[in-house]
Amino acid sequence: MKEIFDHQDIQHRIWINWYHTGGLVTKYADTSLTKIRGLSYQQFLVLIVMKKLGDNANATEMAKLLDKNTNTLSTILDRMEEKGLVKKIRDTQDRRLVWAVMTAKGKEKLTVTTKASLVVFEKLTSVFTKEEMEQFDTLLEKLMKNTDKLINPKKTTKKRKLYRD
Repeated sequence: MKEIFDHQDIQHRIWINWYHTGGLVTKYADTSLTKIRGLSYQQFLVLIVMKKLGDNANATEMAKLLDKNTNTLSTILDRMEEKGLVKKIRDTQDRRLVWAVMTAKGKEKLTVTTKASLVVFEKLTSVFTKEEMEQFDTLLEKLMKNTDKLINPKKTTKKRKLYRD
């Protein structure tokens, strides 16, 4: 990859590399999963979160877990509903609340795409040793927790929900 900026300091190099890597990883995952399974990376992530939440999958909670605003998530859910992957249901008590239920087709798509995503992930991370993967995971989690504290300084008592929790 061509060097865009000529920064000698480590902070700028990391910042630029991080930006480019995030975009490239998302593009590769999206292209690979769409090509293999006809499911966008974002839709795949929504299905993962829905599985984790089970019957309690409401759009507001999913948006928080995915760090998306509710309008963006609603658009993703609309497309998924058109594909028959989910069914959106308005709450009878509170019309602002939308529940999402994964259909049988959505569950099947999640199962096959999960297997395909592991292949994609293995290709992306094949340059790392097992020890480097452990270190990378630890460092990413540390960075995520710090960033969450900076964004939400008043949320000191409530622990951030992680996918593995």
